[in-house]
Amino acid sequence: MRIFGTAFSALALGTVMALSAVGTSMAGEGGDAITERRALMRLQGAAAGAIKAAIDSKDAARLKQVEGAARALAFSSRAIPTLFPKGSDAKAGETKALDKIWADPTGFKKSADTMGTLATALADALKNSDAAKAMAAFGALGKDGCGGCHGAYRRD
Repeated sequence: MRIFGTAFSALALGTVMALSAVGTSMAGEGGDAITERRALMRLQGAAAGAIKAAIDSKDAARLKQVEGAARALAFSSRAIPTLFPKGSDAKAGETKALDKIWADPTGFKKSADTMGTLATALADALKNSDAAKAMAAFGALGKDGCGGCHGAYRRD
């Protein structure tokens, strides 16, 4: 299990770093941006799934193994606003992104920043192998991090 956790964290972090570099310098346009952000969200979902499984196990070693996945979530949150350039709305392709993203870019960025802060708190709890704190931090990340953005800026 240790090899999988480490490999997963490395793969997730490497992919997030690649997407972040694309996002900060030249996010794709239109449909390409939609594809890029879907890829990032899938990676974030996979990281969250691995973290949840480790928390549910209450195994101290597994908790430490997924710290990198939580740090990848924190790091990748910085790329989120850059993956929604103008012209990557529903007119460009199938997306659940609401027009509010482009109407309120400051609020959207603040939501992504909140996700990053909450993911860092989760990573810290995982590093300390504290299952109770990790579960609370994971819940906050889901509710106020991912959910905060999805609730305000994403169609069901």
